[in-house]
Amino acid sequence: MIEAQLRHGGPAEAFDAQSAAIALEGLLGVYLWMWQEHRDGLRVAYRLQESPLRQFGLIQRHHQFAMAVLKVFDKAARAKLLRVPSAMLAALSLSKVAVPLWTILSDSDPDGALFTSSVRGLLLANDRAPDAG
Repeated sequence: MIEAQLRHGGPAEAFDAQSAAIALEGLLGVYLWMWQEHRDGLRVAYRLQESPLRQFGLIQRHHQFAMAVLKVFDKAARAKLLRVPSAMLAALSLSKVAVPLWTILSDSDPDGALFTSSVRGLLLANDRAPDAG
């Protein structure tokens, strides 16, 4: 799943976007894509957490993804887009709420609009999609 996510193309674009707002929207798109394409894998990974990643040699890939996510939130924090006080707290919050939130909303939210709106409300100072300008 992590390999597929890294090959998807969207992540690199999201993580390297010049604008913090575009990077944040791209990151939400990456999470939505992962849910749509690898829902069961995400559920298993969420339940297992880090220990099995070490056991199966996936911790380096997970770390690369986590650092890329943190980079997006660092950019957003510098642009004063975050509601939460730090990039690390934003990244940790997203990692802990994404899968349970999807699980709750999935039957009512096929396009992910409610999920992305909910995450914006949790993490962004202005809970609407940030202006990419």
